Amino acid sequence: MSTENGTGTHGNPRSLRREDGTAHRMSNRMTLRAAPRGWGAAVLLWAYWPRLDYASGLALQHRLHAARGRGEIPDVLLVTEHPATVTLGRRGSLADLPLGPSALAARGIALYQVGRGGRATFHGPGQLVAYPIVDLRALQIGPRRFVEALERAAVQVLRASGIEAEGGIPVPGVWVENRKIAAIGVEILGGITRHGLSLNLAGELGPFDFVVQCGIADSHATSVDALGVSPPRPIEVGAALANELGTVLGLHPREADATSLLQETRQPRRGRSVSLG
Repeated sequence: MSTENGTGTHGNPRSLRREDGTAHRMSNRMTLRAAPRGWGAAVLLWAYWPRLDYASGLALQHRLHAARGRGEIPDVLLVTEHPATVTLGRRGSLADLPLGPSALAARGIALYQVGRGGRATFHGPGQLVAYPIVDLRALQIGPRRFVEALERAAVQVLRASGIEAEGGIPVPGVWVENRKIAAIGVEILGGITRHGLSLNLAGELGPFDFVVQCGIADSHATSVDALGVSPPRPIEVGAALANELGTVLGLHPREADATSLLQETRQPRRGRSVSLG
């Protein structure tokens, strides 16, 4: 089921201030295999890469999704950034690309057709992408509540930086007035999620106009930086998202060892790419 849109390791725990002034803190970094038995439905492991090309990120999602389905790992949140990439969800088409595929290719922008919900989305440097691999059956929640959980987590993280945002208006995602600051696009197979949330921290906003966001012709993007707020470091935002999502879903966030996650993709599967010719 689908719903509307959207290497290195780090040692010390990170913290962010919540709206109520309390601190988010991460502790007890784990490898995937080190997660205690029986904690599969209670732990949310998360890991951050500074940059991951889209094909590798897609392959990693597929492998983690399969491993979660087999019960080999607990729920996972993968946090990263991508080079300039446009993705088309299940309802997307080339009509959502005003410049056309060839013009995107000439600008060095990759193009993929993927299984998430929604239409066209741009990913690029300065945007944090969060991919939750979560078993909704174990949590006993449905797709709508999961999307609302992603929206709520993003809204809370933005509020911690002093930005008032809203989720679900006019379509799933997170908005500051009439500008989109976070896109949500989820795919659910066998009760387990993949794809997820992209949150604009900084970077150029011009490329967002290369796509018709959410099928809304006059929809425009914004970012934390564009709103005059100095964005926190991506890994700090990843930690905060893991904390907020864990709070909403009743999961305990733990930072995972990124190397163990990377080993899951020694032979990555290729994503299904739209022809750029």
